[in-house]
Amino acid sequence: MNSTETGSSILLCKSVHHQNTRSVADRIAKVLGATVVDPDDTAPTLVDVDLLGIGSGIYYGLFHRSIRQWLKRLPENAGAGHRAFVFSTSGLPFLAPLYHLPLRRTLRKKGFDIVGDFCCRGHDTFGPLWILGGLNRKHPDEKDLCRAERFADQIKRAY
Repeated sequence: MNSTETGSSILLCKSVHHQNTRSVADRIAKVLGATVVDPDDTAPTLVDVDLLGIGSGIYYGLFHRSIRQWLKRLPENAGAGHRAFVFSTSGLPFLAPLYHLPLRRTLRKKGFDIVGDFCCRGHDTFGPLWILGGLNRKHPDEKDLCRAERFADQIKRAY
């Protein structure tokens, strides 16, 4: 679809521990006029979807298992004619290119046109980090969320 057609946008988001990624998804959704859905609550379909955003926290270097399974269940070439972007929160966001790579590969194999990536710090108490109160306790903060809005605005303007 091109930007003059009336496709919708959805954000497939799994946010588990502190709702870090959900707060980012909500800000992106507000700018794009998108609906945020949980992969456990929706069938893998792209009917009437022009833009798909996929986000989660990072667990041992990977997106949440339910996100990966949802994409795996999509039919081959299901993404043809659809755009997608990836977003995440993590304790170590500078590693986002590594975290996002497997998901980007899957999206490309399914035929999606990948239009962007976004990552910011998130409160991380995964594994033994909880003992010390975790990393990035106050993140995502307002500055992170404003960056997410700018990212969404760039996607909206470009496509």
